[in-house]
Amino acid sequence: MPTGRDRPARPAGTLVLFALVGLGALAALLSVREERQSVHLVDERAADVAASRVRGALSSTVGSLRGGDALAVDGIVDRAEFVAFAEDVTSDSVFEAVAFAQVVPQSDRAAFQTRTGLTIQDTDGNGGFGPGAVRARSLVVVMLSPLTESNRRVLGFDIASDPVRLAAATESERTGLPAMSDRISTATQAKPGVAVVAAIHGPDGSTIGFLTSGLDISVVLERAGVDVRSYAGFSIEMDGEPLVGTPIDGATQTFDVAGHHFAVTVDAGGGFNALLPVLIGIGTLVLLGAVMAAARRDRRQREQIALGARRSRAINELGQALAAATDVKTILDEVLERGGSIMDAGHVGLALRSADDPTRLVLRYDRSVPRDMGHRLADTDVDDRRPFSECVRENTEVVVTDPASLARRFPDATNDAGAIGIQSLIWVPLVFGRGVCVGTLGFTWPEPMSGAELEERRVAANTVAELTGRSLERAVTTMAVQTAADNLGALARGLAGAHDPHDVRHAVRTHAATILGARSADLVVDAIDGPDARPDTVERAIEDRTGATIAHLVLAWPRPTLLGAAQSAVFDTMVEMIGQTLERTALTEQEHQVIVQLQRDLLPAPPELPGLDVAVRYQPAMSVVGLGGDFYDVIAGDGDGDGDGDGDRVFVIIGDVTGHGSEAVAAMAELKAVIQSLLRGGAAVDAVCDQADLLLARRGMYATAQIAEIDSRSRRVRLVNAGHPYPVLRHADGSVELLTDGHRPLLGLSGAESPATASATWHFEEGDSLLLYTDGLIERRNQSIDVGMQMLLDLVQEHGADGTAAQLVDTVLHASMASANGDKTDDDVALLVVRLLA
Repeated sequence: MPTGRDRPARPAGTLVLFALVGLGALAALLSVREERQSVHLVDERAADVAASRVRGALSSTVGSLRGGDALAVDGIVDRAEFVAFAEDVTSDSVFEAVAFAQVVPQSDRAAFQTRTGLTIQDTDGNGGFGPGAVRARSLVVVMLSPLTESNRRVLGFDIASDPVRLAAATESERTGLPAMSDRISTATQAKPGVAVVAAIHGPDGSTIGFLTSGLDISVVLERAGVDVRSYAGFSIEMDGEPLVGTPIDGATQTFDVAGHHFAVTVDAGGGFNALLPVLIGIGTLVLLGAVMAAARRDRRQREQIALGARRSRAINELGQALAAATDVKTILDEVLERGGSIMDAGHVGLALRSADDPTRLVLRYDRSVPRDMGHRLADTDVDDRRPFSECVRENTEVVVTDPASLARRFPDATNDAGAIGIQSLIWVPLVFGRGVCVGTLGFTWPEPMSGAELEERRVAANTVAELTGRSLERAVTTMAVQTAADNLGALARGLAGAHDPHDVRHAVRTHAATILGARSADLVVDAIDGPDARPDTVERAIEDRTGATIAHLVLAWPRPTLLGAAQSAVFDTMVEMIGQTLERTALTEQEHQVIVQLQRDLLPAPPELPGLDVAVRYQPAMSVVGLGGDFYDVIAGDGDGDGDGDGDRVFVIIGDVTGHGSEAVAAMAELKAVIQSLLRGGAAVDAVCDQADLLLARRGMYATAQIAEIDSRSRRVRLVNAGHPYPVLRHADGSVELLTDGHRPLLGLSGAESPATASATWHFEEGDSLLLYTDGLIERRNQSIDVGMQMLLDLVQEHGADGTAAQLVDTVLHASMASANGDKTDDDVALLVVRLLA
């Protein structure tokens, strides 16, 4: 057997062949691995893009139902305000319609159906409805926007009949945030989807209803730009349960939205191709070189895919942060903080139109811009020759790719750009829903850009700008609605306290302008044709129930203004509130005039009596509530018993029938007539009180009263007090006393079982003054009655010595009204003074 030393040497060609085969095999193996990785990367990229888009659509849609509490600041959800809110939501989300479900307690179920004409119905679980079951609390759909033939049948649907929707409503009620349900079948088309529910709370914190809408997942995918048909396989799972499609092999991306876990799996259809490894295995080193070149290209492609995926995730995270933001400052801070890393930019800037002067731009930069540069550019004119000014002025994208282009197009900005190392930039408009440019978002880079890199960054910049614009519009609208609601409450309180057109106009001038951010507001009640129209004013006619124009509401802005749908709904609400108040004050004024005339007839001036100085005053309540039941009377009695009425006895009466308005006036007139008739007929004071007691008991009413019998011959005053405030007696020597004796119960309280009247007698000498009054003189909401009584005693003691009885009543009444110090009372004041002359 030959030894190794004796073996013939192998030809060099064989070694080369072996080397080529080995290299070819190695190349084939590398090709197989690269092919599999490429297929997986494509699937990952597709899954990442699809998941990002679906997550963004779901997050922004759930967040669009925030701020619903502003609809119920007055305790109810007005249809016009709901429709305006729903239009904003549907224009800025995946929702095709929004419903309002009212909380209906079981006790109000029958009345609710009668009042609304709706029949409460339950889901049958298959997209249809059946008779509604009785529940302790139903959540009944009463409003839809937009209302179409296909969704009209949802009116009356009790979402509490669906355990899945009810669970979402309960979660939103607990957390105060919009909640997403588990998988459902949509109410109108029985398609797979989810429901989003947001609780609405009234001013007292109680839940008065829910905003809700169903999301057809196929519509979500369509709106998010995910074409399921372009993939070999596609599925979405929600909390481990299939939502779209069936489980497949492919790349999976997961995310969380509103407390639910989603998994998106995509098979892009690029299956493993075995032909290429076979060809490469047969190839030569040349093919090996081609494989190596392909590997380098694939690596660059993977890097681009990874960069795009990272940017997509970062944009989606920004979208989630903006969806959670509730104010403009937070939105701007989020964009400035995250924008640089999203775009790999050197600097990020925002230029917004000034709210006070739209021709001015207010700039904000991220922290990478030097402080002196940021301060110098913080306030700039729209007509300035800078990239951001042109972007806002022309409402168009501004792109500069190299320093030469920057110097040529914007020479004023060249020094600024060089100072902070800018060679290329992109500024994109920030646009609200109606195409109004409110500002611009910009990114800068320290190197020139071109080709695919420029296009990719332009697309990303526009995406970020679109997210920012939508979030800013939502925040501005929410703040405007909340501010309008708060200011509407102030206007409503001002109108509630109005008693005449002058008060209504004052409330309008004080509160109406701030509701819609106007410069001024006025109520024109004299010109039926209304004021002359101007571009900076908005005017609406105010009509009464007959359709007749009774006034005009005019709001003026610093510049011409066009109201949006939500602002117009608020304007209409103001017009309706003011119209109702004007009608109420007109009716109240008419009633007041009638009752005031009746007052003059029922409370005439006292007669002139020998030896007595008598003065009376009547002060109606400070608020326009009409004449109350306060009354007084002075009756010359028959002291010598011959019936001719020329004796020395005089009866002075003062009283207060409970209540206000026509019923109290009628009872007062009848009571006064009975007392006059009995006293003039010679009846004893005891009998007079008993008859008055029976009269009021039959009417079911009550009164306090005093009857003082003054005998100028015997110098005595005899008093009966039926629950009335104590009279004041000022003696000629300056001392004062409260006449606290002579009591009996309120008139009308005892009826047929009236107790015996207990009268009391006091000396009444020359120069003495007797003061009788009703409780409106001494009672105040902000002080005790003892304080009021002491003030009255001090006044009578100080001012009772000099002057006439008329001067004393005027002094006391004026001081009493001044002590109110703006504390309006709904009680009248009657005041009577009798002074015994020499």
